[in-house]
Amino acid sequence: MYRRYFSGDRTIISSGNDNDADASRTLTLVVDQGTHASRALVFDARGICVHDVHREVTLDHAGEHIEQDAGRLVDSVQEVIEAALAEYPDTIGCMALATQRSTVVAWDTRDGRPLAPAISWQDRRNADWLLRHAPPADRLARVTGLRASPHYGASKLRWWLDHDPAIQQAARNGVLRMGPLAAFLVARLIPGRPPTVDVTNAARTLLLDIDRGDWDEDLLAHFGIRREWLPTVQPVRADYGRLRSGDIPLTAVSGDQTAALFVDGCPEPGETRVNLGSGAFVLTVTGTQRRDVPDLLAGLADRNPGGPLYYVEGTVNGAGTALDWLAARSGETLDPPRIESALQEMANTGQETPLFINGVGGLGSPWWAATEPRFEADAPTSLAAHVAAVVESIAFLVAENIARMHESGLTLGRLVFTGGLSGLDRLCQYIVDLAGLPGERIVHPEATARGAAWLAAKDHQSWTLTPRTPYTPRPAVALRRRQQRFRAALQASLSP
Repeated sequence: MYRRYFSGDRTIISSGNDNDADASRTLTLVVDQGTHASRALVFDARGICVHDVHREVTLDHAGEHIEQDAGRLVDSVQEVIEAALAEYPDTIGCMALATQRSTVVAWDTRDGRPLAPAISWQDRRNADWLLRHAPPADRLARVTGLRASPHYGASKLRWWLDHDPAIQQAARNGVLRMGPLAAFLVARLIPGRPPTVDVTNAARTLLLDIDRGDWDEDLLAHFGIRREWLPTVQPVRADYGRLRSGDIPLTAVSGDQTAALFVDGCPEPGETRVNLGSGAFVLTVTGTQRRDVPDLLAGLADRNPGGPLYYVEGTVNGAGTALDWLAARSGETLDPPRIESALQEMANTGQETPLFINGVGGLGSPWWAATEPRFEADAPTSLAAHVAAVVESIAFLVAENIARMHESGLTLGRLVFTGGLSGLDRLCQYIVDLAGLPGERIVHPEATARGAAWLAAKDHQSWTLTPRTPYTPRPAVALRRRQQRFRAALQASLSP
């Protein structure tokens, strides 16, 4: 499978001078709960990661049902927290939590016990129901900034209420809580407080009015979800309570993509972040003014006394997940070195890269449709050709979202790459070439965790900027020609 491989728990000192790491500084603990692993990272006041521990978690596939063991998720989080506190028992001053967006959990309020496996953000099980019962598209976009997609939380919560006896019984007994994964983790890490969730995770449910920062009563009624079943919505930076282990205050909670925006502090309007991981997400910050781009998403990165911080987002479901799909299909392990080797092999042969219709997980923006993943009929069958085709398809889908932003009149200054797949130089270069914009890859491998640390910390005076690798756009005539063929083939696959 494609994923970032770990060499085990490790302590990291990014500075070359050991004397620079002053253990007396107030440290920030970040828990990053992702699709494949739960991690605890400790950052000093400069934003330097001094410790990193992880526990892998599994993703269970059964057709369109894609789930994770919710109990194991919280256990893994508690394990990495305890491991980090064992290394730094007295010097951690605050904590941040970053999580998968659109993954949902249902639990019993009496003991925090999960009532069912967590439904992953990748899960599309209630797509047909949502197609029949979605609210009017214009109102949904105006209130939530989203499109009616089964990847978001509302249709998953509805599926539980319609099909899961344990959740139906909990609702009748008045002990049901349900909502984003972040809310469940906060409830378990800090028991005894009313369930809460941050606005960025709440915004991926199809139930939040992003301009008010609260659940929308009409949408709750439309989906048949009671407010009392949901957590209370709070700003990203808020008092979430104190961690039971170590008595540490949890001062920031955010979705993974939005946390990554803050890797170097508060993002500047016009800077376009391209986070390449299991999915690929293109986010352009628009400041305190909300901008709506047809067929893309509007979102909220933060809300504080200074006002909201909005962004426009394009989303690609098949990035790392598409490479996972190819790995499962071929029976090969596709780690980053193997992917780079395959891309180099194709470059050496001079062979034309075939097309891959990347419908893995369903098409996100700007198409919002389902299509089967497939290679073009006469595609070469070598693994190198297939890897190259999948990687190019990711670039084509990302570039389409960037083009839509540009066509809408958004000012796009440069592309900034983060996430595990950003380590693929060719992928970043392809996107820069297709967009015709300069780019930079943030060298720091943990943009989500570092951004969450910035959000949690109170003092940013010593915060340092991360090193960046530059990319300059090239003409890339052959790549652009394949992009045109890809657009035509994709459109044909969507035609009735």
